[in-house]
Amino acid sequence: MKMKIITLFILLVLGQFAFSQTKQDSVKTKKNLRFSMLGGPGYTPDYGFLIGGSALFTFSTNQKDSTLKRSVLPIAFAYMTAGGGSIIVRPQLFFNKDKFRVFGQLSLSNTIDNYYGVGYEKNTTFERSVDSTEYSNVGYRFNPIFLFKFKETNLFMVEQLILLIKE
Repeated sequence: MKMKIITLFILLVLGQFAFSQTKQDSVKTKKNLRFSMLGGPGYTPDYGFLIGGSALFTFSTNQKDSTLKRSVLPIAFAYMTAGGGSIIVRPQLFFNKDKFRVFGQLSLSNTIDNYYGVGYEKNTTFERSVDSTEYSNVGYRFNPIFLFKFKETNLFMVEQLILLIKE
């Protein structure tokens, strides 16, 4: 349930970027957001049939600054019929005349995995079942990386935070 709420929230926030427009001048408007999406089916023995996809959003945090790099927001997601799903977001955001950047990773996963032991032989001969190898793997990762430009050079100071939660 938490995974669905968080996914819905992320999609709503991205929707705000998709439909926002800013005026370039009094006559012409131009969309800031550009995006591309790709998706399709898949299959693995552990996860069963799955639907996955990815999307790449690119936009400028300040359209008036033509020297500012465009920010990118790649997103990958999967829904597994055997149980669970995952979503990964890896932003690269540029702010304030490229004096401040935010990179990082946000991932949420809720999957049914199997533990087979160590080694190839053990994996190929071990019977998979709910009673023997199956367990629920739930994890959250929040890893923002803040970069601050050092004066007027091309050097950046880095501040990183890692929050990894496994249930």
